[in-house]
Amino acid sequence: LQGVNNDMRLDIVKIKLEEALAKNADILVSACPACKLAFVDGAREHEIELEIRDIHEIVAKRFGVLEE
Repeated sequence: LQGVNNDMRLDIVKIKLEEALAKNADILVSACPACKLAFVDGAREHEIELEIRDIHEIVAKRFGVLEE
């Protein structure tokens, strides 16, 4: 969607980020690297403070493969 209609992409991401905030989420985890990028871009664009991680980062940190 980024290459076709970036504004729509950011609008969709904003809705999802606001849903996460409404549920008092501290972190949003994605299993899709492209989706993580969209969430990071959307949070920056709409000035939304929420930690966004890829599931692979979390697993790698848990097993000591990736440092904080």
